[in-house]
Formats: sequence, structure tokens, C-alpha cells
Amino acid sequence: MVERYQKLSRIGKGTFGEAWLVSSTCSGRKYVVKEVRVEDMTKAEVQKANTEALILSRCKHNNIVRYKEVFMVSSPSTLCLVMEYADGGDLSLRVKQARDAGELLPESTVLKWFVQIIFAVQYLHSNDILHLRDLKTQNIFLTKTDLVKVGDFGIARVLTSREDLATTAIGTPYYLSPEICRRLPYNHKSDMWAIGCVLYELCSLNHPFIADTFPDLVLRILRGAYRQLPQ
Repeated sequence: MVERYQKLSRIGKGTFGEAWLVSSTCSGRKYVVKEVRVEDMTKAEVQKANTEALILSRCKHNNIVRYKEVFMVSSPSTLCLVMEYADGGDLSLRVKQARDAGELLPESTVLKWFVQIIFAVQYLHSNDILHLRDLKTQNIFLTKTDLVKVGDFGIARVLTSREDLATTAIGTPYYLSPEICRRLPYNHKSDMWAIGCVLYELCSLNHPFIADTFPDLVLRILRGAYRQLPQ
């Protein structure tokens, strides 16, 4: 990777790898490289990493993180996924900044971001991609000009048909839909639920459903027990 990209700083770390901000040694442009160590992974986990590369390569939309290339390096065996760098952070950072400042986000800003998120997810659904089962503010990025970039397709799934129902209970607890909580089959509608949770978070600077334990959180989601939005 040294030949193609120069590492600038580490911007994320997970169980099987790291995410780096890099610059191209040819053009000087900045990208994000997601390094996934595959030597200690199961066959299913390797397939998941390859799926991310496949989905990104298929997505051509202004509001979705753009894919550049994927390649393997050895010692240790690592899959490197190169993608567009969103230089404005993510929505969770903007929510935290507003909360720390004690100010709600302007409604016009929330609307501008929300419309772009909807465009991105509409594109994904029209291509039979059940986005993340983990759509959340940490996975929705921004450029410095406030252009939304939906990203991180690590657990996305390409549906074989519009009637296909995924059954794996996976996702970030705060954004789980009732059918996932009940371990029932689910489809694109769970993405729409998550988008509703994201919109609530942008408006209130808090998650719609909050509890001290996971079982209590599930109960609140199933009951639809959330606090009213601020005026």
C-alpha cells in the first residue's frame, strides 16, 4: 500500500482492522482506506468484507460514499478498501457539538440533511440493497459543504428480490426496529424506522428510545415509548 497511498492518521479501529486517512502518492488526493485483516477471520467474515466492496462498487450516487478500489496485501493478509473521504465528519459529531453548546440544530439544516439521507436510501432500495441494518448518525458522513454521504456498508445485504426478508438480528440497539427486536423477518422498512430514529436524534439531540439495559430498551421500542420532540 505504501506505493499507492501514504498514511496520514488513523481514524477508526475495529475487531478485524483499522481505517486510515491517506493521500494518493499519484494525485495527492485524500481517501479513507479500510484495512480488514482476513487471516484470522472465518469464511463468512471474509465474505462480509468482500460484500462491502461489491456493494460500494455498485453504488453511483452523490449522497453515497464513493468506492475507488479494493486490493489485497500480505504479511498479514489484509483486504484494503479505498473509498471517498468525507471531510466534514459525521452526523453524530454534529449532534454532540450542538448538545455541548446547548443549542438545537436549525430546522433548515436538519431538513437539508434529512432529504439527502432519503435520496441515498431510496437509491439503495431501488437497487435491492438493504442498507446497513445499522443505519445511524455515526454512519452518515458530511463534506465541508454539508453534502451528505451515507457509508459503512459492512453488514449490508443485497436482496435477491424485493420480497426477500433478512432474518439476522443485527444493528445498533438504539435504531433497531420492532420486528428486529422481536426477531421477526424484516426488509427495507427497518431502514425507514432507523431513518426516523436518526431524524428524531437530529431534532432533539437524543435517541428516541433510551434505557439502562438492553431488555428495557427493547420494551420501550416495542411500546413506542419516546419523549415528545422539543417545540
